[in-house]
Amino acid sequence: ALVQIVACTKTVDTTTNNSITKETSSDAVVSEFDNCKLRNIIHHYGGDPFSSLVNGLFTYNKGNPISLTYGNQTGTGNPNHYFLYDKQNRLREYRIGYSIDDPVEAEWHKYGYNDKGQISVDSIVSAPLFGEDGQPLPGDTIVITLTYDDQNRIIKESIRNIKGGPIRNPTYTYDSRGNLAVKGWKSSSYDNKVSIFRSHPVFQFIHRNYSKNNAAPQAKYNSKGLPLSMNPANDAFFNAYPTLSGGSGITKVMYDCL
Repeated sequence: ALVQIVACTKTVDTTTNNSITKETSSDAVVSEFDNCKLRNIIHHYGGDPFSSLVNGLFTYNKGNPISLTYGNQTGTGNPNHYFLYDKQNRLREYRIGYSIDDPVEAEWHKYGYNDKGQISVDSIVSAPLFGEDGQPLPGDTIVITLTYDDQNRIIKESIRNIKGGPIRNPTYTYDSRGNLAVKGWKSSSYDNKVSIFRSHPVFQFIHRNYSKNNAAPQAKYNSKGLPLSMNPANDAFFNAYPTLSGGSGITKVMYDCL
């Protein structure tokens, strides 16, 4: 659930960004693993197992992720990620681009909430294309309405492009252990540890993945049971591609734990 996501008052980053709203409330509901923040992910550039490794750094404000940035290599296929919040500590925008205000190679999400405090509408504005004269052409605007189950997991999307075209209705199902069903992946392949997506509710929402466990056993875990890698993987994690799609997953995961 994304009701009042945030606020571990025990650890506070000093990283600042004037473009990001960082107001928090001392009585906000904390994350399940608020004392163990995901800090770095290392994976191959663009998911290509033959490319160089890139290092993604997460920054937080009082428990809320505010950015995932790649300092050692950026370019097409390896954008940064920015998370913006309103005064009620709710995720209000999610921006993918090479800077927080990148107007071109970017994808911006804006969210609307229902009376249960759930994100019910996800509006996506994609990067504009360019005409023959070099002038930007309007990109697509996608409007997604979301349906949740009684465990506050997204189980259905209704996706439409305001320019027209068919409406798509993807669904998400979970097995008896609470793991996402993925085509071509056996339910028994999951481990019995804590899914990397559960390291923050925002990560669960962004990826539409509320799995309890990781897609496969990993070589090592930290003291909280969180994985120190994500390979093999049956889903993307930000810029790290799943191995099912020819990617290489995540080679190394690092956390800041109390």
